Amino acid sequence: MVGYLVAKIVAVTVPCDRTEREGRICDVFVIPRCRQRGIASSLYASATAWFGSEGCDCEGVTVYSNNPASDLYEKWGFAAFSINMRKRR
Repeated sequence: MVGYLVAKIVAVTVPCDRTEREGRICDVFVIPRCRQRGIASSLYASATAWFGSEGCDCEGVTVYSNNPASDLYEKWGFAAFSINMRKRR
C-alpha cells in the first residue's frame, strides 16, 4: 500500500438552517517516495464518485492553513467556505 484516503458522508447545517449531505474528506496520505504521481488524485476520484452515487450536495475538507496539502485541495476545486478562529489562553 502506498497511500489511502478516508471519507465519510455527513449531514451539515448551512446558513438559513438548511441541511445538506456532505461528502467529507477526512484524511489523505501518500508515502513520500510515491507523491507527485497522481495517486492522491486517483483516490479522490473514487471518493467523489462515491459521493455522487450517494446523492451528496457538496464536498468538504478541513485543512490547517499551513498544511502543504491545501494546494492539492485547491487543485481539486476546494475553496475557503468558513473560518474557524481561535486564540490561546
